[in-house]
Amino acid sequence: MTGPRYAELQVTTHFSFLRGASSCDELFARAADLGIEAIGVVDRNSLAGVVRAFEASRQTGVRLVVGYRSLPQPQGARPALCQNRPSRNPFRNPWRPAGKWSRITAIWV
Repeated sequence: MTGPRYAELQVTTHFSFLRGASSCDELFARAADLGIEAIGVVDRNSLAGVVRAFEASRQTGVRLVVGYRSLPQPQGARPALCQNRPSRNPFRNPWRPAGKWSRITAIWV
């Protein structure tokens, strides 16, 4: 009899400053030891850990789910990933903070 299937979808790596403590190699190795099928790497305001997470995923066989956690910020302080600068950044954020709608969070899949 096999145990229940499980995927941890809220893993924060050491690329989230002052939040995560473990490297991608450590996280994926431990997940493989525990029989976890997938890990969602969801760093704060960054995709910096994705390349190392992909490498660790390939080495261990634990599936990688890429995520991005964008925290609400005061207007003018959005992370560079979401800024509308097509000449420097291919990512586009069609929602601009405005009035009562400024607290809406979008999930992109």
